[in-house]
Amino acid sequence: MDFDRSEIASALSKAAPVLVIGDIMLDQYLVGKVGSCPEGGEKFVVCGTKNVLGGAGNVATNLRALGVKVHLISAVGTYDRKIDDAGRIILALLDEAGIKENDRHLINSMHHTTVKARMYDDEKRVSMRVDRDLLLENPQEVVAVVNNYLNECPAPVVIVSDYAKGVVSQELIRLLASSKATVFVDPKPKNNVKYTANGFPFVLRPNKAEASEIAGFKVDEEHLARVLQSHGARNVIITLGKEGMIVLDEKGTLTRMPALASAVDVTGAGDTVIAGLAAFHSIGLPLRTCCELASVAAAVVIQKSGTATATIDEIDALRQNVKI
Repeated sequence: MDFDRSEIASALSKAAPVLVIGDIMLDQYLVGKVGSCPEGGEKFVVCGTKNVLGGAGNVATNLRALGVKVHLISAVGTYDRKIDDAGRIILALLDEAGIKENDRHLINSMHHTTVKARMYDDEKRVSMRVDRDLLLENPQEVVAVVNNYLNECPAPVVIVSDYAKGVVSQELIRLLASSKATVFVDPKPKNNVKYTANGFPFVLRPNKAEASEIAGFKVDEEHLARVLQSHGARNVIITLGKEGMIVLDEKGTLTRMPALASAVDVTGAGDTVIAGLAAFHSIGLPLRTCCELASVAAAVVIQKSGTATATIDEIDALRQNVKI
């Protein structure tokens, strides 16, 4: 695969913004010690905290790490009519990633901002994960914001990052399916949304469990990909964890792409894949090349601990050492 790092980096920086629509969350990593509690059971004493963007926020930061401009539409929680603590941390992290106030539209929910807090002991083993979930009360607000965006930018590249917190709705999918946007969908079947229509989306990217849930039965991934394509998706990419991914393109050609590295932590790797696919497609690269580069990006992040991103330099360095 030809890869001119400077040329691709320049093209990504000049490309039109990628629109990311989905559920943003705060990923917290609490490092500490597990010990006995005088009241009985165990206690976890926190020694350090790391906050990073998760969900649609991780998709957006992966795009920014590649040098791509982003517009983000999502929701955060409130407390006493003000953005809650986790929401304020998210705003600061978005600013830090270069996704400024003009580059985002965050709807306020009456629920708390979604937080996924993972507790690690001294040996970096996960002791527990504690979740707090937002549920957006009025998804119509998202549809209205997206409609206004499409009126101003009628043919964007769009990523739908669904984590079933209320941002993604059936009406949103209908709106996007009727538009001229090129849409990449990362689905969450428990949201009970039908993501496919005739020729929509451009790419549907579930993992194998999600693909089985959407199809309604469990079979091998090749069969699953063809079933999902028969539902309307133009291209289907099923990620398979340590086995890599399978790609079924709109011509019906099926390609297996092996994982390119051993995993340290697979958290957020699917976000990296869909961000890479959309980013490289936005500069006119063919789907197969997009998949190859997204696969390398995923290999970069799974060698890191926790939610992470991959830069063009990291992709270029790893690409030279692996066979794809």
